[in-house]
Amino acid sequence: MPHRQVVLTVPKRLRPHFLYNRGLLGDLSRVAARTITAFIRATTGERKLSVGLVASIQTHGSLANWHPHLHLLVTDGGFRPNGGSSRPTGKASYTPRSSSRGHRP
Repeated sequence: MPHRQVVLTVPKRLRPHFLYNRGLLGDLSRVAARTITAFIRATTGERKLSVGLVASIQTHGSLANWHPHLHLLVTDGGFRPNGGSSRPTGKASYTPRSSSRGHRP
């Protein structure tokens, strides 16, 4: 199954909330997983699709500054209960900017 990397960042004005309430990072991961799963199910039209997703929380940027964000590895589609698979088509089957440097779906 092809996959994609997704990076979700927290706006600068909200970062202090995550600094002083680290539990929000777990909440952010759960909301991201639910949202991406719902998006893939909607774009494939299959409500029972199982989507593969791995999320990693990163709290610092390259300058060791407080910069909470998520890195997610997500299947480009999902698996049906019967063992088959499904991928988004049409406009939902996008090619991100970074794919021009190597990865081709």
